[in-house]
Amino acid sequence: MQRKQLSRKKAREILSLLKLERANVEEIIYPSFSIFLVNKKPLAIKRKDYLVPSLIYALEQGADKYVIVDAGAKEKILKGADVLRPGIVEFSDFKKGDCVFILDEENKVLAVGIALWDSGEAISLKKGKIIKNIHYFGDKIWKEIKNFL
Repeated sequence: MQRKQLSRKKAREILSLLKLERANVEEIIYPSFSIFLVNKKPLAIKRKDYLVPSLIYALEQGADKYVIVDAGAKEKILKGADVLRPGIVEFSDFKKGDCVFILDEENKVLAVGIALWDSGEAISLKKGKIIKNIHYFGDKIWKEIKNFL
């Protein structure tokens, strides 16, 4: 683990993702991911080439772009599976490439992912991957994030 203060440009990118104006942003670098502390709170993560809000952000700020999944899909998503069309029971409006929160039928946040389809197109599909799962409760990123709470 390595701590790194970000450049202004990179800090602005994180703050823009989180829809925040000003804050102190610090990066905690691990071998396969990074956690971004915003005013000492773990509000964003980067895994592979994906920069997304953390589950902490979703719990505090709510989810404007989301899908709701059924109980069968919930179990798989919490083990890291991507979100498949048959498990989705409700869509918000989102575009391909957007960060999307995955919620259960009780509106509890399960994971955050990247949309592989626009929601309008995905609704009409019968099968296939709709959202790539990037970060979910119980993953190694979550285990590290808990150390900052």
